[in-house]
Amino acid sequence: MKLKIDDKVEWRDCWGSDSPEIATIESISTNCIDKDGIRADEVEWHKVKDESVIVSLTNGSWAYGYQIKRIRGDK
Repeated sequence: MKLKIDDKVEWRDCWGSDSPEIATIESISTNCIDKDGIRADEVEWHKVKDESVIVSLTNGSWAYGYQIKRIRGDK
C-alpha cells in the first residue's frame, strides 16, 4: 500500500494533537532533514511514520508523516 499525490488522508494539526480532519496530498518529500528532502510521487505507507516524510496538503498546510493516517477503504 502506497501514499500517493491526490490521496485523501486523516490529518491532525498541532503536531498531531488536534482533532482529525480530511485532507488531500499535494506533494510528498522523503528522506527529509530540516524540511529538505527528495520529491516523490508516492511512498510506501510503512515508511510514513516519522519526520523523514513531509507532505504538503491542498488546504495550505504541511505535515510530518506521524500527523497523517491512511483512510481505510481508500485505494
